[in-house]
Amino acid sequence: MYTCMKITCGIARFFLLCLSVFIAVIVIDLTSVNVAHAFHEGGVGQCGGCHVMHNSESSGANWLLPGTDPSSVCLTCHAGAGSQNSYHIASPDGSAMTPGGDFYWLGKDFAWAGGSSPGRSHGHNIVAQDHGYAADSVLLKAPGGTYLSSDLGCTSCHDPHGKVSGGLPISDSGSYGFTPVNGTALGNYRLLGGIAYDGGENVQGYYFNYGPPVARQNSAIQYGETDTSHVDYGSGMSEWCANCHESLLVNEHTSINNSFQHPSGNNALLEDAVD
Repeated sequence: MYTCMKITCGIARFFLLCLSVFIAVIVIDLTSVNVAHAFHEGGVGQCGGCHVMHNSESSGANWLLPGTDPSSVCLTCHAGAGSQNSYHIASPDGSAMTPGGDFYWLGKDFAWAGGSSPGRSHGHNIVAQDHGYAADSVLLKAPGGTYLSSDLGCTSCHDPHGKVSGGLPISDSGSYGFTPVNGTALGNYRLLGGIAYDGGENVQGYYFNYGPPVARQNSAIQYGETDTSHVDYGSGMSEWCANCHESLLVNEHTSINNSFQHPSGNNALLEDAVD
């Protein structure tokens, strides 16, 4: 009888432990309502959306990823047919009309009498092996900078964990001009990396010097670039691009080796062109 009571008490304790964990999960879930509650709602999504639990389930990549590399994981969701209401950035037919373009065109080479337009020149050549995207075969590093083409991927620019400065919880996306809930912050525009972002962790010791730009997408057409809907870019866009293209950020017209360079950046001057 003593043994039965001991077993019964053990089962009861186990049941209470499970119940307490269940209640704790519910409480955590309820307290997170409207604070980065949906996938990429201004901040980081659910861990299980991008990571696997065990290394045996991964595809050989670091960070317990279910893909060969970070960009392959991103394209698990972001590849597909495009439309003005689709978040797909890599379509099978060129139908994605996002402000960031469509990686489809990287695989399209064009030629005509007296000229050509190779696919590698049609955008940022991200490395996403599972989807057939490879590093730029000509430009081995970012023009005007040192970031290696072999390290370029979605997370080179976009912070997958959606961190913002200040330490406040994220209540909504920072891409559409929303107003944050009191005591919270908006995410960076399109989850762009901020100051000290590490460029996707592929480059050891590489960190951003400039924060994300002020920009806003039409909240009614959140993923489409149309004749009547465009992203409003404010200050900081040129500076942010200079995180990888450092020497292209200049305040005045320059001419180096007979190559004209237009001024860019918040401090760029409107002046006469160089002779």
